[in-house]
Amino acid sequence: MTTITSDLDTDSLIGALRKALVERESWKRRAEKLELQASDPVVIVGMGCRFPGGVSSPAGLWDVVVGERDVISGFPVDRGWDVEGVFDPVPGTPGRSYVREGGFLDGAAEFDAGFFGISPREALAMDPQQRLLLEVSWEAVESAGIDPRRLKGSNTGVYTGLTYQGYGAHLINDPSNAVDGLIATGNTSSVASGRVSYVLGLEGPSLSVDTACSSSLVALHLAAHSLRRGECDLALVAGATIMATSSAFVEFSQLQALAADGRCKAFAEGADGFVPSEGVGVLVVERLSDAVRLGHRVLAVARGSAVNQDGASNGLSAPNGPAQQRVIRAALADSRLSGAQVDVVEAQGTGTPLGDPIEAHALMATYGRERPEDRPLWLGSVKSNIGHTQAAAGMAGIIKMVEAMRRGVLPKTLHAEIPSAEIDWSSGTVRLLTEEQPWPRTDEPRRAGVSAFGISGTNAHVILEESPTNVPESLAPQPVPARPAVMAWVLSGRSADVVAHQAHRLWTRVNSDPEIDPADVGMSLANRTQFEHRAVVIGTDRTDLLAALQTVGDDAPDDRVVRGHAGTVGKTIFVFSGRGPQYAQPAVELLDTSSAFAEYLLECEHVLAEFVDWRLTDVLRGAPGAPGLDHAGIEAVAHFAVTVALARLWQSIGVGPDAVLGHAAGEIAAANIAGTLTLREATHIVAYRNGLAEAVPQINSAPATIREYSSGTGGALGAGASDGRHWIHNPNDAKKFEQAVLAARTDGGRYFLEISLDPCLVPKLADIFDTRPELPTTYICGNPRHGADGLQHILTAAAELYCAGGKVDWSRFFVGTHAGHVDLPTYAFDRKPYWLEPTRPAVPGASAAGPAESAVNPDDEVLAALEKRSSEDRYEALLEVLCREINETLRSSGHETITADISFTDIGLDSISAAELRNGLTAVTGLRLPTSIALRYPTPAALTAHILELLEETAA
Repeated sequence: MTTITSDLDTDSLIGALRKALVERESWKRRAEKLELQASDPVVIVGMGCRFPGGVSSPAGLWDVVVGERDVISGFPVDRGWDVEGVFDPVPGTPGRSYVREGGFLDGAAEFDAGFFGISPREALAMDPQQRLLLEVSWEAVESAGIDPRRLKGSNTGVYTGLTYQGYGAHLINDPSNAVDGLIATGNTSSVASGRVSYVLGLEGPSLSVDTACSSSLVALHLAAHSLRRGECDLALVAGATIMATSSAFVEFSQLQALAADGRCKAFAEGADGFVPSEGVGVLVVERLSDAVRLGHRVLAVARGSAVNQDGASNGLSAPNGPAQQRVIRAALADSRLSGAQVDVVEAQGTGTPLGDPIEAHALMATYGRERPEDRPLWLGSVKSNIGHTQAAAGMAGIIKMVEAMRRGVLPKTLHAEIPSAEIDWSSGTVRLLTEEQPWPRTDEPRRAGVSAFGISGTNAHVILEESPTNVPESLAPQPVPARPAVMAWVLSGRSADVVAHQAHRLWTRVNSDPEIDPADVGMSLANRTQFEHRAVVIGTDRTDLLAALQTVGDDAPDDRVVRGHAGTVGKTIFVFSGRGPQYAQPAVELLDTSSAFAEYLLECEHVLAEFVDWRLTDVLRGAPGAPGLDHAGIEAVAHFAVTVALARLWQSIGVGPDAVLGHAAGEIAAANIAGTLTLREATHIVAYRNGLAEAVPQINSAPATIREYSSGTGGALGAGASDGRHWIHNPNDAKKFEQAVLAARTDGGRYFLEISLDPCLVPKLADIFDTRPELPTTYICGNPRHGADGLQHILTAAAELYCAGGKVDWSRFFVGTHAGHVDLPTYAFDRKPYWLEPTRPAVPGASAAGPAESAVNPDDEVLAALEKRSSEDRYEALLEVLCREINETLRSSGHETITADISFTDIGLDSISAAELRNGLTAVTGLRLPTSIALRYPTPAALTAHILELLEETAA
């Protein structure tokens, strides 16, 4: 039988085969990528924390442990606890605790709600664990040298370990409470991780983990596996415990499981129970290859981990030695290590007479065998300093060990002078850290195990390894860094007070560390989020910068400091003049102080050598035999070259144009910066126009990378200039220049920056905008003043642009300086207390329930007052009423922070509170307003104008 296949069938078959081959290659590449990711080490690049004793950073925790401080304290008095009534020294007394000390955070009730766009009312409803997770997550990301806002939309995961601590439980069934409708999302554990993802815009996996004491180590284990599987590219791993009530003390008092004196005596002879404590810790983790590619500092490697369960053992909450051995061996296998290759274990070590011996013997069996006597496994517990932070315990142990690795010191474990006699210390080479020990380098990296065992039987063990960048043998020789002669430190915040507080904290940090490099400080600050209140400190050395920084904190004037409030976002326009006054001296000053300017000017000189027989730098320096700038053609060429080099210098310090605007011959330099003309083409045109080149330039102009505005056309430059005649013959028309400026302004230009060493167009720009007050515009001249340090003045001008709201990428200034990331104080949150009391009365002004669209009787007094006012006054009066209603809806203390143009989203108005605001406005005006009105009109000004229009229509 003969089969006839049509051409169509053949083509379809070939197409299907090609598609299959393409898909096969795609899957092959994906498999190869996953294989590489699976073997790519997971590393810690950022950390943040809050722990008892005023600890607000990893460095603060290190100060506690290395300083051998015990930070256990009395019960807090700011949480509504019955501090005296809950205490009874007799163990087992129903409803009472026989201890009244624990580990507590300072200011656990405080939170910067406005920073995260959360209303005061919602903040009050939120479990403080959720609040602090937001703040510490931000701090951890900052500590990694990452701008948190740049993570929006990224494949970043959030893995949070926490246990519900009873915040707001008494209000769940109370219909009169002031936060009705927000308690569920404010206290559900799943929302703790989801809220971090929501606020930061993270789109990777987001999980909340509750395995009690092992929660945060389990979270790290899950995050590491997700990174290796490619489920996320970056992850925040967290643990949080804030005790909202004293119930933990009461409950464990019934079991007589607490240390009677409130002190954790891990592995010690006097161990008599654990000490409840609280804390928050957040790690930023990613794959090592990504950290290297992105230039992130590696603090430590999460070499391996394992999780298991006790199973059917000798009791639900009793520790299980064999299970602990299994999880440790599994973690070692995951790390591809033997027990003898690990130096120290940060133990569960809660100080209980039952649990400690079981754990110690498990460590003897796994780590203590087959290791020499002179290299024992060291054993310690941070719980002796801060207590048992429960779901955050794993984070406390990880952060302590990372800091110990970085410093080469193993801190002492407190209250353990006499090791427990219940432990057979001769059964393995394990030694309790009864004294601080050095952590010397060997032929292998420093390594540590961290354990956490949950009361439900879920066990976790993580093995950390020293950062490869901390091992001298792995470091390639580094070139001597080229530090800038002048540098900038950039500060910003949501308010001027925050900026001042930032300055104080930064001054304290840098002043206390004489080894810190000012360039490293500048680079670290440059990679942070830029907020609207801004200050830039400019100086030549450490002393200069610190002195200027102090004036920011004191709000004192200083020529080295630029301050401002960023205005409306807009485009930056580079403006180029055709000619200008002679400026040899300022150009020479820049040549001598800015390597970037010198590099670009020498590049221009090299290209110019094709057309002239003199050197541009000789002309500028007035070298013997060099022609002078009094020759018009030479002056024009020098002006062009200096202008182009100056524009490139501005770009090198992070100020890039969104568009360019040329005046007369300045269009040639503008075209080069826009990418339309190459440097050779632009130089040839200038030389030809001024009689320094005979051949007519041959131009093959490229499409501009940014928009060009022309004083020859009065608007944006189109394709008509592509043959070069536009730049060779362009006329100078003042009217067209004004039209071009206004066209740029209409297209969104707000910051007009003249690229010149001596301003000649700034007065013209001022005249144009002075006659048009409806177009508020910032324009800045960036010329070095004669006799001033050229680069310092350029930086000052960039700071003025930045503080006015212009875009400046300060990190570009430090490119090529080998500046690195250093630990600095993170954002200075403006924190206010939010705590639900059991007897808290309902907040006045709560909106009454009722049909969503029903009208009510209006407030006749308010309406009558509005009718008596003029149209303009009526708007202001209604705006005041609206702000009052907003404050009542959000439970704010005052409306001083609510401005007419502020976004409702920025002050925390969500769909629930928007509905309440609608109800309040309906009660005042009697208007039938839709539930979504505040979402349709997203600012007080817009909403006021709309309501006023509705009232006028109703009156008519």
